[in-house]
Amino acid sequence: MCGIIKPDSGYQYGRAGQFVKPLTAMPPDVRFYSLRGTVGSPAPFTAKISNCSKTIPKHPSNGLLTEEELSYGRTGRGFPVSRVSEREESNSPPAPTPPVPTGRQRFVVTPTQAGQRLDRVVASITGATRSHAKRLIEAGCVQVTGAGKKAGYCVHAGEEIDILPVPETPPTAIPQEIPLEVLYEDEYVMAINKPAGMVVHPAPGQWQGTVVNALLFRWGRTDSPHTLRPGIVHRLDKDTSGVLLIAKDSFTQEQLARQFKERRVQKTYIAVVAGRLPTPRGEITLPIGRHPVDRKKMSVRARRGREAVSRYQVVAESNDVSLVRLFPETGRTHQLRVHLAAIGHPIVGDPVYGSRSALKHHARAVTFPRQALHAEAICFSHPATGVPLTIHAPYPEDFARFLRELHLRVQ
Repeated sequence: MCGIIKPDSGYQYGRAGQFVKPLTAMPPDVRFYSLRGTVGSPAPFTAKISNCSKTIPKHPSNGLLTEEELSYGRTGRGFPVSRVSEREESNSPPAPTPPVPTGRQRFVVTPTQAGQRLDRVVASITGATRSHAKRLIEAGCVQVTGAGKKAGYCVHAGEEIDILPVPETPPTAIPQEIPLEVLYEDEYVMAINKPAGMVVHPAPGQWQGTVVNALLFRWGRTDSPHTLRPGIVHRLDKDTSGVLLIAKDSFTQEQLARQFKERRVQKTYIAVVAGRLPTPRGEITLPIGRHPVDRKKMSVRARRGREAVSRYQVVAESNDVSLVRLFPETGRTHQLRVHLAAIGHPIVGDPVYGSRSALKHHARAVTFPRQALHAEAICFSHPATGVPLTIHAPYPEDFARFLRELHLRVQ
């Protein structure tokens, strides 16, 4: 619930941006207030005064917010609060942000909460900010009646909301004996042929079995300050195979990261896509950002898309599929997969951006178990010598066999 006082007009209540008639005259020493609380919240509670925080010492109803008063706040009837002078305001330290509860918690949606967005309700009952509540929901830490819901889901009275504890992030990755196919290695850099199905670095949901775990075992130690991503300067999606460049020390990592940022690293991918492209060569320049609805996906229809450029060259065609080489000039998340899907030629086997209907006449292509995308080569300047270096990654057996079955010959 949010109660609002508008300067020079009186006490105002209601949702953000909605004002009602003033209850009393507003003294000049009172400025903008935004009060937040939940049923049973004790005083003092946090208030926003202009751009800083202030703790209001008492509340008219014996220091507790009641469900009735919260209802008043929503309907615009409101209740008065204490006044604070400018001098007191300037000397007051910011109120601390209420901590998010740890451990599993269960709440039942009340009739007054019914119809509200899930992220608003979670923020209210945990004391977290709405953006933090949204991140908890997206991380799968919030369930409604045993099922995951989106942040914009409108809750119903009587529904049970379970808030699960956030998994602790390990401070460092652990070494694991995992074989790697090394394509190139010297005292500064290393390049491997990452297999499909292998994650590059540890993250929530997969702390082991990654490239980083294998590197730590192989090297024995690293002087990189990036404890969960030692040596990692770029990524490949889990189900994308191919060449992955790795720095062996902090200086090399910084040098390679600068080359990627300045777009001096040339990457070449090869993919099997649905349909036949309209031209043998082309460029896709659609901006990419977070999907406006599904925040785990990327989209060319994002509200705040960033520049993204992908060039392509058709290598071979067979029935309803094409083999294309891809040259991304920018490095947006899922860039090639999103761009190809946006022009109506999704990568075969892509579970997120693919289209089974686009391959209805090609049964073999429909059954390929992963996205048919391989990082074929990478070209960069050696961080120590400055000499251009190009590294190629052989096709994995499943990808090579797939090309043979589709009668697609690489030129």
